[in-house]
Amino acid sequence: MRVFAALALGRIIDENEYAKSLCRDGLTNILENIIKTMDEVDIEKMLVALKLIVRAYDQEICPFATALIGKLSASYVKLIS
Repeated sequence: MRVFAALALGRIIDENEYAKSLCRDGLTNILENIIKTMDEVDIEKMLVALKLIVRAYDQEICPFATALIGKLSASYVKLIS
């Protein structure tokens, strides 16, 4: 259920400026939940949601860049092992 919620949220934010502005204050929480969920479920679907959110908040994402890159790198190593 969390995967579908993340996908839906990513698409809504990507396509709707009003939704994007409403979710801006919760961006930290949104990204933390996506990163946490990536450990527990299908990473490919979560990457789609993450991509949409990063694209929508391209200016606001900088403070999260290090954590996101670290998480994506660790996930990649886990997948190829």
